[in-house]
Amino acid sequence: MSPTVYREFVLVSSYDSNVWGLKLETGEQVWKFPTNGGIASTPAVDESSKYAVFGSEDTNIYAVDVRTGRVAWTQQTKGRVRSSPRVAHDHVFVGSDDGKVYAMNVLNGRQLWAFDTGAPVRSRPAVTNDMVIVGCESGEIFGISLSGQRKWSFRTRGAIYSSPYVDPNEGVVYFGSSDHFIYALDANSGVSSWRVRTTGPIIGSPVEFKGLLYFGSTDGNIYALNAQTSREKWKYSAGTPIVSSPIVFKGALYFGGTDNYFYCLDADNGKERWKFKTDGAITGGAAVTNDLIVTGSLDHSVYAFPLVL
Repeated sequence: MSPTVYREFVLVSSYDSNVWGLKLETGEQVWKFPTNGGIASTPAVDESSKYAVFGSEDTNIYAVDVRTGRVAWTQQTKGRVRSSPRVAHDHVFVGSDDGKVYAMNVLNGRQLWAFDTGAPVRSRPAVTNDMVIVGCESGEIFGISLSGQRKWSFRTRGAIYSSPYVDPNEGVVYFGSSDHFIYALDANSGVSSWRVRTTGPIIGSPVEFKGLLYFGSTDGNIYALNAQTSREKWKYSAGTPIVSSPIVFKGALYFGGTDNYFYCLDADNGKERWKFKTDGAITGGAAVTNDLIVTGSLDHSVYAFPLVL
């Protein structure tokens, strides 16, 4: 589970079929919203409506009030929804195991279009000014216009669970694949710029900061590559598979490991600053505010750490 921080709230999705609304400062429960299936989907919050949108394995996409947990609308798909939504351009973009990427009005859930990828979509869509970019289990990644038309596609040799990261300044999209490669494509055309092989499937999503691209691999390493040249600057071995997505904040890189540890590294050189052991694997990402970083563990707990810079 990857928490979402919005103002004074933390939203946490769980395989107990609930989304939990907690107070950021104390962790106290404010509300709980039940569904009829496990929830792997990370909530996305729309700033204008204050709706938190997420999917469930009960095949539905829900929008609830982030302050109260009251349902605003529900939209059903024909498959389990394990993809995390992206809110942009007054719409929600999300994938389903039915193979479709959906675009819905964020205020009422009305469907604008559904694009058929032909395979389950568990990747979180990336949205630019004119395009939606998303991968699927067939190993294809698609560039889709905001009107739902296919603009380009690129095929890898493994399922894509990694959510694409788009650098808007360079016009490049980065993502990982189960074929062990991290890829860089031209975001407008889908043409390959480079690819780098690791020794394990890449499940988590990459992130770019100050010209470096960071990502984890199930080979147990976190990598830092030059985003333009793909040259490796450093790598850090956690020793066990990394399926979570790292985040960078004020020069520090944070990620969770399947060894139960939550790590903080120096983003520039990869040196370990600290690590904290939980009682379960950490498979999701983290959320950061100005003074706290929040993550979840498979020990059924949510942790908040003070930022130590």
